[in-house]
Amino acid sequence: MPAYQLSTVRNKYEAVANPPVLDKICFTLDHIHAGNSHVASTYEVVKFLVDQQIPVTVFIQATNPSYDYELDRNNAKLIYGLAPHLVTLGLHPLSKGATQAQQTATHNTISKIIKAVTGKTPVIMSYHGAAAGPESGIHFPGIKYARGIGSAWSPGTQERLDTPVMPLNTVARSFAYTSERNSAGLSATLFLHTQELSSTSIKKEIFDTYITEIKAQRLQPVSYFDAMEDDFNDSSSGGNDTPTTPVTPPLTPPSSTSRQGLRLSASDKDTRSPLKTDFKIKQSTGETVDVANGITSKQFSLPVGRYLVSANARGVTQSKTIELTLAKGLHHIFLMPETIGDVPVTPPPVTPPVTDNTGAIGTMRVSASDKTTRRPVKANFLIQDSSGKKISVASNVETQVFRIPASNYRVTATVGEQKVTANINLTSSQGIHHVFLIPEAGSAPVTPPVTPPVTPPSGRNARIGSLRLSASEKDTRRPMNADFIVEDMTGKLIATAAQTKTHLFEIPEGTYRIKAHANGKVASQEITLTHTQGRHYIFLLS
Repeated sequence: MPAYQLSTVRNKYEAVANPPVLDKICFTLDHIHAGNSHVASTYEVVKFLVDQQIPVTVFIQATNPSYDYELDRNNAKLIYGLAPHLVTLGLHPLSKGATQAQQTATHNTISKIIKAVTGKTPVIMSYHGAAAGPESGIHFPGIKYARGIGSAWSPGTQERLDTPVMPLNTVARSFAYTSERNSAGLSATLFLHTQELSSTSIKKEIFDTYITEIKAQRLQPVSYFDAMEDDFNDSSSGGNDTPTTPVTPPLTPPSSTSRQGLRLSASDKDTRSPLKTDFKIKQSTGETVDVANGITSKQFSLPVGRYLVSANARGVTQSKTIELTLAKGLHHIFLMPETIGDVPVTPPPVTPPVTDNTGAIGTMRVSASDKTTRRPVKANFLIQDSSGKKISVASNVETQVFRIPASNYRVTATVGEQKVTANINLTSSQGIHHVFLIPEAGSAPVTPPVTPPVTPPSGRNARIGSLRLSASEKDTRRPMNADFIVEDMTGKLIATAAQTKTHLFEIPEGTYRIKAHANGKVASQEITLTHTQGRHYIFLLS
């Protein structure tokens, strides 16, 4: 199935109901669809969303009773396993008109599946079918919020068991709805089926527009459950975040129930890519209220009041004083500069590459892994041109992407006393991912051979195809980390990815041998890739 591709959109969301707080939007999907050659599967759509750090709720059915709903359970595992901190699973029961007994049986089956996958009993659902919504005499035990399918609403008449969704007839109408809802202190919910995201559909245009505006930081994404808790001013219980110990801000002492949501995120200042960061929240008295380490984003539930929040990444610390009120939650995004130690990096001037006088830019990703275990390790990377001049560096990272002029480079990875070097010929037509295998301390330094530029199987003008490789445990179908290798049929290395559950390769069309390494096991497969249809191959490893 093809990977999800974001289309080019033109509309910008200019409204801000409560500046500087961004307006809130939540994404919900009904069913898990397989997709086809023209439309991405639900798995690929969810994968794309969580890669952008966008929370998404998927309401699942129980459709295949064979082997105690093994297919439904495995599909739910694959979706949830993409990012358990961003993916929420909810119930999608039978259509309107089913009896209470039928609904109860289906409710219990789906709840059992979700509990087995997530460890939590579901508290959210979406109604199923045309004219779907609450029915007299039909009850769903344990459900706190139910998403409807209608757009009608009015302030003060919200129903927890029939929450509205935005209209998807035009981008302008969806924007107006989102602004109206946020102006009333409420979030906007986007709902669709992923099979509706064909390249020419208005729903895909709206869907892609909202993603683009989130990436541009003109909207903030929230999970459906968190959005509903804020909309109905409910206390935080049963959600994905654990409430912090109540504190008393120094200005206006709040009551123990006066809580509000605060989301902290961090992104690279230049690329806006999500960045793993250590967050700390303090009272103005200096007392630490909460911390979260090594994450890109986290939602906190705190008593209203004034706080000093800080983010530390790559040796740089940024701080911000935030006033949290009962009227509105906040989302603060720290933009962190690239650094070496405590000093911001100023890239040196680059000598024009000797092998390319056009000034074309190439993409190089470098990573470091333990030579024996293949587990990622943090390293210091140094890129030099052929004269020895420093071009770029990255400090104490497992992997780093560099956008630099196409040329010949000498790249060094240093971990402690161990240094490994590689000569890399970077072209503008094909990116390179080089994985440095770092030997144990005490071993001799390693100088590997030159990493050649990737040559398209069909020549210079070969067309590019999309190949996603994933790995799952053979028995449980649970996603697992593996090392992926792509070779052409002569045995020439084309691309690699280390210690990841899934990876998307953009490589020239052709015939390849793909391999996955995990837990001492190796699996391989021969595939043919075309530019007209992406491929997704899942290795089942024991």
